[in-house]
Amino acid sequence: MEEYKITTNNFGAEFGRNSGSVVNIITKSGTNEWHGSIFGTVNNSALNTLNNIQRSFQGLEKLPRVQDTFVGGTAGGPVAKDRVFLFTGFDTNIVNSLGIFSASQTPTPAGLATLASCFPSSDAITALRSFGPFGVQGGSPSISGTPTTVTVTGPSSGTVCPGVELAGVQRTLDTISRSYNWPLKLDVNLGRDQVSARYIYQRATFFNTNAFGTAAAGYPSDVPSRSHALATSWTRTISNRMVNEFRFNWGRLDVQFGGNGIGNTI
Repeated sequence: MEEYKITTNNFGAEFGRNSGSVVNIITKSGTNEWHGSIFGTVNNSALNTLNNIQRSFQGLEKLPRVQDTFVGGTAGGPVAKDRVFLFTGFDTNIVNSLGIFSASQTPTPAGLATLASCFPSSDAITALRSFGPFGVQGGSPSISGTPTTVTVTGPSSGTVCPGVELAGVQRTLDTISRSYNWPLKLDVNLGRDQVSARYIYQRATFFNTNAFGTAAAGYPSDVPSRSHALATSWTRTISNRMVNEFRFNWGRLDVQFGGNGIGNTI
C-alpha cells in the first residue's frame, strides 16, 4: 500500500450519504525503474510476558506458545517506458500458537458420574458424558475455578439427585492460521487516457477458532476462506478543467465454518 485516505465527516458528493467514514487505499504502481523489496517480521512468545487476564483470571505461569511469522516481497517497474507499468507482490502470515479457552458451570467428571448414578437410563446424561465439555477429550479439558455442588431434580421421574459437582472447563488447543496474499497492479498511460487495473487474491485458513463461542466446550471450528478483488479505472482528461472517470469493481468472498483438529466434533 502506498497511501491511506480516511474521511470521517464532510463527505464529498462522490461518496454518497455515509454515516461512518470513507477509507481509500492507494495501491503502489510501477515506475520507470525496476524496484523490489523483501521484508519479514517474527513475533515469538519467548520475547513476551503474561498480561493481567492470563496471570489473574486464567492462572497461567507462562505464556502459551506463539510463533508469528510475516514475510513477503514486492517488485515493480516499466513494461513499456513512460507507458505501461507493473507492480506485484506476495506476502504470507504464518501463526503457530496455543489458545486457552474457558467456560463456566458445567458438570465435572465427578458431577457426570453422580448424574449417571441418579438417572441410569437417561439418554441426555449419556450424551452429555460423551459429547459434553468434559466428554470431548481434545485439548485435555481440565477443571477451572472452584467447584460447587447443586441438587438436580429429574424432569419426569421426580428423582432428586444431590451433590452434583459443577465447575468451569478449560482446554488448550492449537490455534494455527495460514494467510497468503497476492496483489497485482497494472497502469497504462495513453496521454489523455489513463487506465489502471488492480487484482488482489487472498487465501486464509484459521484452525480451531472460537467462531461459535464453544471452543471451550469442545466445539472449535476451522474457518477457511478465499477472496478475489478486482478494481479497474479509466480516466480521460477532457480539458484542464474537466476530467471524466469510469470505474468497475468486482469482488467475491468464500468462507466456510466446520471441522476442527480434535476429531471433527461439529
